[in-house]
Amino acid sequence: MVRIRIPISKLLGQNADYTGIILLILPIFIITTLSLKDQGAGVTTVIYSRSISSFQLVMTRFLAVVCATILPVLFVAIYETYRVVSLYPNELLDYFAFVEHAFIWLLPTILVVVAFGFFVTEWSGTILAIVLQFALFFVTMSIGLQQMEGGYSLGLIALRHNIIGNTQVYVDHLQALWINRVSYTALAFVLLGLTIGLYEQKRKGMRTAYEWIQHVLHARRS
Repeated sequence: MVRIRIPISKLLGQNADYTGIILLILPIFIITTLSLKDQGAGVTTVIYSRSISSFQLVMTRFLAVVCATILPVLFVAIYETYRVVSLYPNELLDYFAFVEHAFIWLLPTILVVVAFGFFVTEWSGTILAIVLQFALFFVTMSIGLQQMEGGYSLGLIALRHNIIGNTQVYVDHLQALWINRVSYTALAFVLLGLTIGLYEQKRKGMRTAYEWIQHVLHARRS
């Protein structure tokens, strides 16, 4: 029996490409809402006073949002695998193709968007992260429109490959793809480290940017 791999261009065009566009913007709402909800409910003082470390607090929240975002992607990947297996019942297929690309192609996008949103929201205390992410979204989409046949440059947070039958472009730029994904994964953890440091400073009394502006305006009025 011959081993058949799902055509990579078809896989990325129907699954990873459009999913990557959605993941470029969706996680920012989750992490921003989660962070601002604590401030709105007035529970930040209680959280800061707990014995749990800033590392544990930040990592728990970060991983919770990442898992909540990647799980639907994995469910879709499993469904797509089932669909392809149903179409080719007598062939030996690459059962892990969709799941592999969920992690390799899409997870770095989730990591960096969540980490970026977490850092900016904790620093600003506002929805600034959403505004900035929309700006990054439009920049990435503008660059991506010029690389629909296969975009793997560092300027793309979400990779593009939306032309069926253009597998050779993917193969030729495989190294660039890995550089892009590893770079954004590394950036995500740098932002995460900065967020942990920021969280530690806030527990010691550091104001958010919004609180600082309010303090300055109040001082001027008085």
